[in-house]
Amino acid sequence: HSHYLEVIRGIEFEGLTGDIRFQPNGDRLGAYDVVNHYLDSNSFVVVGSVNAENVTINSTLLVWPDGTDNVPLSAELDYIDWSDGAAIAMLVLFSLFALITLVVTVIVVVKRKTPVIFYASPLFCVLTLLGIIVGYSNVYLWTGIPTDAQCVLRPWFFAVAFVLIYGCVFAKTYRIARVFGNKRMKPTIVTDRSLVVFVMIYSLFYLIPIIVWTAWDPLTPTLHDDNSGEDKLNIRCSSDHGLGFEIYFLVVTGVTLFVGAVLSYMARKAKSFFGEAKYVAFCVYSLLFIGVMVVPLAYLLNDNPLAFYLIVALGAFFAISAVLVGLYVPKLYVLFIRPDSNVAPNFSTTARSQRSGGTAAGGDVTSRDWGSDLFTVEEDPGSTTASGSATTVSGSAGTQV
Repeated sequence: HSHYLEVIRGIEFEGLTGDIRFQPNGDRLGAYDVVNHYLDSNSFVVVGSVNAENVTINSTLLVWPDGTDNVPLSAELDYIDWSDGAAIAMLVLFSLFALITLVVTVIVVVKRKTPVIFYASPLFCVLTLLGIIVGYSNVYLWTGIPTDAQCVLRPWFFAVAFVLIYGCVFAKTYRIARVFGNKRMKPTIVTDRSLVVFVMIYSLFYLIPIIVWTAWDPLTPTLHDDNSGEDKLNIRCSSDHGLGFEIYFLVVTGVTLFVGAVLSYMARKAKSFFGEAKYVAFCVYSLLFIGVMVVPLAYLLNDNPLAFYLIVALGAFFAISAVLVGLYVPKLYVLFIRPDSNVAPNFSTTARSQRSGGTAAGGDVTSRDWGSDLFTVEEDPGSTTASGSATTVSGSAGTQV
């Protein structure tokens, strides 16, 4: 019996089902066709063969389930899909507050001549609100599987939002500090135009590095094998030198917040409508606190897509909302709840010309809807309000901040 088995195992011949050979244990060595199922035509196509010696595949004939010849990954990609519960919650939250901000923007434009808006400089109020809307729009770049466009746009949206929000807020606070910190009461003019130039120059500290980053080493969707789950890969935006740029922006932002805190302290004694300084301080301290909490957590949880997404989204939401609530809820309160307090502050100017016969500005300056020069002023409890504008030595000036 054993002799017959030994003889049979050594037999090799071509049978009806193909090459007939046996393994040492008596099992037949199989020969198989590799068949590809074409979903579009619902047909089966032989694309290769497998036998005892080798595997042959004609890769040009392969069609994968997505209908392409792109070889799929063996691991599952882990990211926040648009249909995930966390994504839906963040999208609804951010979209709702973006809509609220848009409504507030319309109110500011319509009510720009009323004292509580006029003395807050409507131009910078609108720019700040536009920055808030851009900030809320960031959530759409962090949701879904990252694309090349999303990765490239992320730093741009961050920079534009931060510059419009805090650049404008700090510019206004600088104007208050400059005027109210002028103890010698020398004629002082800080125009909206000069502040716009300041914001534009400040924006270069963000825009130039981002231009270099985008042109030299842009963020792209990259696979990372650091997911804690089995057979899963993380996909996130990264670049070879991305960490260096991120550190630069963290330093610039930190310095900006420190300077903003100093300006807020210098302008802390500003009268009534100029009291935005304390709200600016609230925004600065809120952002500092959120940054200290969020940034380390974001780097620590970078390998957990859900935790990272929620940390970044909620951190951005509270940082942006602090500005919306801190700067504009008090104005809305005066406009709609306490309209009786919506009157111009009671000031009289003290301006000495450095030239004989001159005025504080070297001529008359009249108030405008969207901005005006700011003169050095001192509070005069005995003076009366004149048509919502602070009087100057010659003419009137809208004392905006």
